[in-house]
Formats: sequence, structure tokens, C-alpha cells
Amino acid sequence: MKPTPCSSKYPRPSRITGRPIRRDPSSSRAYYGRGNVYAELGRPRLAIQDWENATQADSQFAPPYHRLGEAYRGMAQLQRALTTLNHALRLDPGNVPSLASRGATYAQLGQFQPAARDLEEAILLDPEHAQSHNNRAYIALNLGKTQQAIQHLNTAISLDPLAGPAYTNRGFAYHRSGRYQQAVQDLDQAVELITEDITAYRRWGLAYDGWEQYRRPREDFDEAILIVPWIGGVYAVRGVANALLGRDSASLRDIDLAAQRGLDRRLVERAIKLERSKAGNQGLGASNSPG
Repeated sequence: MKPTPCSSKYPRPSRITGRPIRRDPSSSRAYYGRGNVYAELGRPRLAIQDWENATQADSQFAPPYHRLGEAYRGMAQLQRALTTLNHALRLDPGNVPSLASRGATYAQLGQFQPAARDLEEAILLDPEHAQSHNNRAYIALNLGKTQQAIQHLNTAISLDPLAGPAYTNRGFAYHRSGRYQQAVQDLDQAVELITEDITAYRRWGLAYDGWEQYRRPREDFDEAILIVPWIGGVYAVRGVANALLGRDSASLRDIDLAAQRGLDRRLVERAIKLERSKAGNQGLGASNSPG
């Protein structure tokens, strides 16, 4: 389960040009703009370098701090992300994307109270900010409040029907509720949306390296899917749900894909056995019915 990667409110140039930087090597806005283009092209290291140059050129210009905070969070440098986003918000206290991103960072650090405060403030400032609702759901899922998470995610998806991470989290929530058919539908949608969105796919795909530190063996399936890169968790949960729906071939494919992305396949297989046991006790039809 992942919080939404922030989408900045700041303008993004459509092409790379070195002319403004050549004319004025100290131009913070030129470095910031070129960094945004590198990010669009899936070249995060060059983007980060330009955003860092932008902050060195002008320490009072908030937008590059916001983008750096997102980038550091994507690479699992969570404390560094938090420091950077704190600075962004000191410069621009009412910036909703920065509040949402800092809230997500707090949540990933397990600091759910400050996370909730940031996200509540973001929603108060902009009730239609889908990412903030998604990130509130991320907190609810981590606290075991599954139905509350689904409510937040319904809101997020109604505001942004193309939000892949919201479908991911709602798929996880449906899985936890035993609503396997709905889980598979949402996870299918999540994979399709993120794969079609080349920028988002690259942003997530190229950020995996920093999460290696979190890939130590996990004994608990629900904990493990919080740690691996989001796509691994998607395949793992979809694999369990497909197994419970009797789609064994699809389940095996998903388990293989999850294992390729760092998730111990034994955890997935164990989760399938556990869920099958629950379904046998409760009746599969009941566990699949909407709540």
C-alpha cells in the first residue's frame, strides 16, 4: 500500500532547454523548470540534481523543495524528505500538495498523528484534492480501519477516476474485507492505469533502489505488502484474491510477478491458505458480498 505520489501545482515546461541557465547560471527557476522536464522524461537523477541546484541558487523559492521532498520520499529517504518538505512548507505554508506529501511521509515513518493533521489541513484547504483523501486511506489501512479506508478511497476515486494508487489501496482494502472480486477489479484497474501513464510508471519503477533496505524477510503478509514496491504488493494481493476465486492460473502468474519484485512467495502462499481457511469457515459467498 502506498500513498499517492504528489502531483505538483507548479508549471512544468514541455521541453528541455539550456538557454536560460547559460544566460544566468544562478537562475533557480531555470534549474527548477529543467528538473521538471527531466522528471517527465523518467530521468530522476538529473531532475534531482537540477532541483538541488535550484535550492542552492535561491533558498527562498519553495517549488524545488516540494519536488525534492517527493523525490526523496520515492527513494525511501524519508527523514530527508521530511526535512525538505518542512522547509517547503515554511516558505509556502498553505501549499496543499506539500501538506499531502508531508502527511504521506509521516505516515510512511509510522507517525500517524502528525500525518493525519497534515492531511486534514490539506482537505480543509482543498476538499477536492484526491491525493489527500487517498493518503488518509493509507493511514486508515495501516491502523486496521478498513471500512473507513474504503470511504476515503471512494472519495478519492470520485474526484480523480484515473488515480492508480487509489485503486491499489482500495483493492487492498477489499481484499482485507474478503471482497475478492472487487479487489481483483480494482487491482486490474490500478495496473492498467499506472502502466498506461508512462510518467507515473517510470517515477515508481525507477524509485525501487532506495527501498532495498526494507526488503528483509517478513513473517506477516499484510506487513510485507506494505514494504515492497507497490507493484509487488498489487500482484501479491491480486494473486491471493484470484486463488480465492478459483482462478489458479491467474493466481500463479501473480505470485511469480510478486516474487520477481522482492516479495517472498511463501508469504503469498501462506496467505492463500489462511484466506481459504477463513472462507471455508464463513462461506465464500458471504465473504465476497459487498459490505
